[in-house]
Amino acid sequence: MKMGYLAAGSPDCPLVRLYDFTQEDVVQLCRLFASLASVAVESAALHEQPFIQPLDGLRVTLRVAKRDQGLVQTDAKSFDCLLTQEGWEDQRDWALPFGGESCGDFTWLLFDVPGGARLLLSRDGRW
Repeated sequence: MKMGYLAAGSPDCPLVRLYDFTQEDVVQLCRLFASLASVAVESAALHEQPFIQPLDGLRVTLRVAKRDQGLVQTDAKSFDCLLTQEGWEDQRDWALPFGGESCGDFTWLLFDVPGGARLLLSRDGRW
């Protein structure tokens, strides 16, 4: 699964997109979201996961927070994704269909979280 950042070029920017993935990549992503939802882990470096190929030095750290804040940019190539346990549960639920055979080409994760950059899960990087 490739992970890239688009600062501009679309009204949907800025956005971090996860794309070019296998079904197993999505299953692993959902497991990671579930571990955050259950607070089995409180923080996870997405860019260090074996199923993620970060592009151009992009770094995204997933964290359990007291309130949903979404993707917060911490420097030019780094983000913290701050969600409550319920927020991580939602992300898992929205990504889960992409681990199977029948689903669309893309989905917006964090679509109901205000502020920050957007997070896109897309088969081929388009939306």
